[in-house]
Amino acid sequence: MIAPEPFFEPRGTPFSEYFRIQALSGLGHQVDLVTYPFGEDKQIPGLRIFRCWRPPGIGEVRTGPSAAKVVLDFFLFFKALGRLLRSRYDLLHTHEEGSLMGVVFQKLTRTPHLYDMHSSLVQQMDNFQFSRSRLVVGIFRLVEKTALRNAASVIVICRALFDHAAAITAAAKLTLIENFMDDRPPGGDADAGQRLKLEIAAAGAKIVLYTGTLEPYQGMPLSCAAGWKRGDWPSGWRCSGKNPPPRSRTTCRPQTSWSRRAPWGPTSR
Repeated sequence: MIAPEPFFEPRGTPFSEYFRIQALSGLGHQVDLVTYPFGEDKQIPGLRIFRCWRPPGIGEVRTGPSAAKVVLDFFLFFKALGRLLRSRYDLLHTHEEGSLMGVVFQKLTRTPHLYDMHSSLVQQMDNFQFSRSRLVVGIFRLVEKTALRNAASVIVICRALFDHAAAITAAAKLTLIENFMDDRPPGGDADAGQRLKLEIAAAGAKIVLYTGTLEPYQGMPLSCAAGWKRGDWPSGWRCSGKNPPPRSRTTCRPQTSWSRRAPWGPTSR
């Protein structure tokens, strides 16, 4: 498995990778994960983690396209190539832009390639305002088309992405697996939950619960605007998370209350 993300960190694609690995482990498979030199080493039966070299000056990787990812992907490619030269694998499972590596390695080794498509690479250019260059966007469009058309099978995580991919490659090889949290602990303290509800909002007031990152592309500013437009929402919103991005802060209404508290545990960031 090739994951061009910091694994593990509590954010979008690494969550999906974590649950994919858990599922494969539960079926008795061994997974060799080649990933970035950042993140927590998760202990999952059958999982081995191989991290690429960390170039000096790169201490973290933010969400979305970046120059740091371009550099890290260069070293990730050769780390994955080294694993393929040492071992024989039954399947190449790639995530995001790692799909292009999968195309190359599939042709070199004749190993089937599964592309785990969490988003459109072309749409990321706009979502993260990475580049408006026609050349750069054109390169990403070509990479996406090449990966979709050459993969033996493709996983997509929502209907909109399914429709997008089906316009490029055969719909028969697409599988829709929506993201959801499936490792919540059983049971819970009902009284504690009620106390928390009263602490956050007055009795009877509406509470909106969102789990995910607070990046603007997730729609938090739009959700805030929709709530205020309805007119029957509470006088303020409470958003819990880790360091809400400035763009989310400035595009939401001033009445929104930002807090770094995460009352439901670390996965509620």
